[in-house]
Amino acid sequence: MSQKEQVNRLILKLCPKPIVQNSTEKSNVHKHNLPISNRQEFNFNTHWLFYRGDVSDAEQIDFNDETWELVHLPHTARLEILQVSNNNYRGIVWYRRPFILGDSSFKNKRIFVRFEGVMQVTDVWLNGILLGEHQGGYTPFIFDITNYVKTDGSENVIAVKANNEDNPTVPPGKPQADLDFTYFGGIYRSVKMIVVDPLHITDSIFANKIAGGGIFITTPFVNASSAIIIVQTNVKNDYSVDVDATVTSSLVDRDNNIVARAESTQRITSNNNIDFVHTMHINNPNIWSPDTPYLYRVLSEVNNGSQVIDALQTRMGVRSISFSKQDGFQLNGQRFILNGTNRGHQEYPYVGYAVSDSGQYRDALLLKEGGVNFVRSSHYPPDPSFLDACDELGLLVLDSIPGWQFFSEDAQFQNNSFNDVRLMIRRDRNHPSVILWEVSLNESQVSDDYASTTHTITHEEYPGNQAFSYGGNTEDAGYIFDVQNANSSTRGPAALIYREYGDWEFGGNHSTSRTIRSDGEAAMLLSTSNKQGEYSQLLTPNTEYKLCGQATWCAFDYNRGCYPLIAYCGLTDLFRIPKFVYYFFQSQRDPTVILPNNIDSGPMIYIANWWTSNSPKDVTIFSNCEMVNLYLNNKLIASQLPDSGETDVYIPHPPFTFKGLTWQSGILRADGLIENMVVKSTSVSTPDVPQWIIVNIDTVRRSLIADGADVGIVTASVVDKNGTIIPTNTVSITFSITGEGIIVGDSSIGANPITTGAGIAAILIRTTMTAGRIVVTASADGLQSGIAVTTSIPLMTPTIPLALNVSATNSVS
Repeated sequence: MSQKEQVNRLILKLCPKPIVQNSTEKSNVHKHNLPISNRQEFNFNTHWLFYRGDVSDAEQIDFNDETWELVHLPHTARLEILQVSNNNYRGIVWYRRPFILGDSSFKNKRIFVRFEGVMQVTDVWLNGILLGEHQGGYTPFIFDITNYVKTDGSENVIAVKANNEDNPTVPPGKPQADLDFTYFGGIYRSVKMIVVDPLHITDSIFANKIAGGGIFITTPFVNASSAIIIVQTNVKNDYSVDVDATVTSSLVDRDNNIVARAESTQRITSNNNIDFVHTMHINNPNIWSPDTPYLYRVLSEVNNGSQVIDALQTRMGVRSISFSKQDGFQLNGQRFILNGTNRGHQEYPYVGYAVSDSGQYRDALLLKEGGVNFVRSSHYPPDPSFLDACDELGLLVLDSIPGWQFFSEDAQFQNNSFNDVRLMIRRDRNHPSVILWEVSLNESQVSDDYASTTHTITHEEYPGNQAFSYGGNTEDAGYIFDVQNANSSTRGPAALIYREYGDWEFGGNHSTSRTIRSDGEAAMLLSTSNKQGEYSQLLTPNTEYKLCGQATWCAFDYNRGCYPLIAYCGLTDLFRIPKFVYYFFQSQRDPTVILPNNIDSGPMIYIANWWTSNSPKDVTIFSNCEMVNLYLNNKLIASQLPDSGETDVYIPHPPFTFKGLTWQSGILRADGLIENMVVKSTSVSTPDVPQWIIVNIDTVRRSLIADGADVGIVTASVVDKNGTIIPTNTVSITFSITGEGIIVGDSSIGANPITTGAGIAAILIRTTMTAGRIVVTASADGLQSGIAVTTSIPLMTPTIPLALNVSATNSVS
């Protein structure tokens, strides 16, 4: 029996589930079979023990943690109420993970543990030995545990102490009570264990090399007929002798064809590392763009003689970018207008930042289907899985360091911020979706010295012609950064992006752009009008410069410490239920572009009216069609071209406003026409009395993963006998669940039961560690209950075996 078969058998014995070795991509991505090597990557998210608060000696291996709670990552320090404001948990939390490495395949290997994100000052121990501290809540860190871990089958314990209290030396640095978002605590992003041969491809974060470490892929030249791809691979030799290593880089297309290949051999002296740089030329490349997000894979192999010692695959896109004040943003040699939004923020209800990969994908998919092509990751680097989704879906990204209205001359603060720049670029540099690096602190009056340093770091870490720094809020921003914030200034030669619009200027904390669906049609239409008006102004031609693009504030509602109310400025609410303004931006997409994989694209039409007796008599319709025919009870009542008012002139697809309609109960239908043919149709019906509940489980068109942490959104809509949602309904809905799922939260935090808003109530559900059916029921007094079913699938990545004394029950935390 091989070593890999032995370790698989051990994992199956202690933590039963299917095993897939050397799988580095998501299950919905076509896999290329890597050659067998000594590299193993393990999911380290399951079966952690958690304690909220501080406690002495919790880092010691023999500490008594029998009363601690069993949790799975990503995990939040505490489930919070929906409108938590400045009252979220802030303080110390502890995590412990007992594990064993008893198989011989772990011996004589280098073993690392990598954390993608912990809020925000983190100390890590292994078997009572301090591995180190990381300062920063949004950047990854990694420890080499080789010299401290036991691989003889005896127990190891990794202990993590995380503190999300206000800290002026850790960006953003601003006290949460004055901050426009929230520092949710915990190990809220994924953790993995990496096991490699002493001769191995390094980790880009651990290597700590300027413009180096790991695999670094650049595309310095791209056009329709050819492209140059440079693959730099950093290989470390931890053997006590010199080694002749051969590295092969293969470019693999979507059909698993190798379209380019390069190979070289170098001698690596003991305890040293070296870069292998391969330049590959391809003809007729498949170009990555928002409309055609074609992804290649680079397969990197390290050989010592005839044996494959290490192997990795990295997704990449072939594309070129440039920014200038005169020509705006150029994508693949053509001007491209960035029409986007700020994410603002990564928060979900109750769980805060602890969002599974499916939740990250949901956010990217909502934005893609919502008509935007660009997202600013305000105000910190996003989860890596969000960028994976942007690569797949075709969303351009402005990647941001942590910062908000706070700057300090303190050396530790600035050094932490400079480190954020380096870590962000080293982590995200291979994503084709990332086109800009925001290396200034949002809305903060930084010094010119600070700004110059972050700009310099950007080009140190990403040399060549495909990296661009972005910043603002310093007098000379237009002379320091490659691209500057046009909200602040247009001085200097830097290209220009309008980073936020459509919110604060309409009333601050009480902006008329801030609405909830239950505020009604008129309020949501005013909010939409605010954004539409500024959007049109920003698209107005300017003789002095070409604006690269703009981003509205913002995509999703969010909590903030500085004000007691949720910031209701999102295109959707916290549960990702769209408001009218979402459909306005969706209507700005190109009707001729049809995207694959069932992504909502092409022609669209939406009636922004509930057609009740109290609804506005001017009916607004959002559509990217050329003309709209409007029918009431199957009778044509009007045909109309797009609006042509002052705020409609420059936007691609103005709304259609049918003024002064006479209300009559029934069905209002809108047909969208292109070249006199109906290409899209939709309708709304006058609601009757509430009768029953329709339940829907949103799993983002994927199966939930039975990993104890995957989350789905469940909505319960109150409808009449015809299935029409009652938008004026307010009723308390109680949810129940059976099978392999749990409801996140309960009545103690107002999560269940919950009152409908505009006829819809929502909850979160979480998977257990066992795959199977999940059945959700929603009930309310006087209504027929609704039910929905989904089925979770097994976790398919290998996990680290538990120590034998840990009970593998499921957690509700």
